[in-house]
Amino acid sequence: MSELTENPDQLNIYYLPGSETSKQLMALLEESRVPVHTIDLSKDRITPTQVEELLNGLAMQPEELVSKDSPEFKELFPDVDLDTADWLTMIVKHPEIIRRPIAKRGKKVKVIEVPTEILKFIELETY
Repeated sequence: MSELTENPDQLNIYYLPGSETSKQLMALLEESRVPVHTIDLSKDRITPTQVEELLNGLAMQPEELVSKDSPEFKELFPDVDLDTADWLTMIVKHPEIIRRPIAKRGKKVKVIEVPTEILKFIELETY
């Protein structure tokens, strides 16, 4: 997969297709006819560098990007005490534990908790 784009016009969505929020977000984007480049985290692996770029845009530490309440996280990592490098490795190897979906446009990045948040994100990025 290529490095994350810095093109301010390109909207990238990092998502897992099984996530209800992702399904709703993708339907909203399709209905709105918003051009989007999708990255299906169940198929398209991201690198530690790409995860760091997302984290920098979000102003988050790696562990903040993880959904620690998710069944996947609890099953895979019941008791963890990791350093930053370990968190990055865990996110890359197990993207199903990422809080998702994530929107990226240019250098702006946002975890989309509610699908309609994408409309404000896009609007803020336009002109």
